[in-house]
Amino acid sequence: MAQGRGWLSENPSKAWGEKFFLLHSLVWIAIVAAVMLGGLAHRMGDVACLALGLGVFLPLIVVPLVRPGKADRGRPLRERYWLKFNVWVAIVAFVGSYFITHFFFDELGMTYGFAVRWHVESRLMDRGGGEVPVFLYFLAHVYFTTYYTVMSIGLRRVRRVLGGGRWATVLAVLAMSYATAFAETLFMASPYLAGLFDYADRSRMLGTGSAAYGLVFAATLPFVFSLDEGPGESRPLGRVVVDALAGSMLALFLLDVWAAVVGPLAG
Repeated sequence: MAQGRGWLSENPSKAWGEKFFLLHSLVWIAIVAAVMLGGLAHRMGDVACLALGLGVFLPLIVVPLVRPGKADRGRPLRERYWLKFNVWVAIVAFVGSYFITHFFFDELGMTYGFAVRWHVESRLMDRGGGEVPVFLYFLAHVYFTTYYTVMSIGLRRVRRVLGGGRWATVLAVLAMSYATAFAETLFMASPYLAGLFDYADRSRMLGTGSAAYGLVFAATLPFVFSLDEGPGESRPLGRVVVDALAGSMLALFLLDVWAAVVGPLAG
């Protein structure tokens, strides 16, 4: 199959990065699922939780540095897709964890129950006293590398099959954004995770709440999908930072509109 008709990017640096992030996904999903579903997370304190977060996060940086793909060998570090993608995800994941988590607390009825004391969160957005454990910042980064990689590959495939039409692209972004939010919510709302992640109204969170969460992906996916998408394209790192901040701001605005129009799911 010709590369232009396949699933991966025609940019060799990006194609290698996508394959690496997909492979890493298999590893972190197995580890996190074992810890969460196996009941270990209920007994883990700050050190153990932070070790878990760093343990699945650091390979995203260390492996490409030590074993770069063929297309990246000899290229300046700032021009490599995996680095720019990690920078983009780091910004979006931080904004999501630091600010947007309070939307989940206040509007979607989410609560955390980890036995940890190390937490960092926005004081400006904090209305209900919710706390965001430090280790979840690293897990959010890891989750988002998988989410955005899979969604980008799916969006690319849709555009190649349907010819890249505007409306097909818009509908694909919305569909994949909702599906990704629904899939995470379905896992997090599992009875096996009760006491760690809880929602005041699980059924409404799964259906309606996933649409609210999906707005985050709908606002940000177009920015990251276009990153180094074309053959030979190399977006400056500074522009990557600006794009991540722009997408995050758009996501915050859309959630604020949601909160004003729809209001809390459980209240």
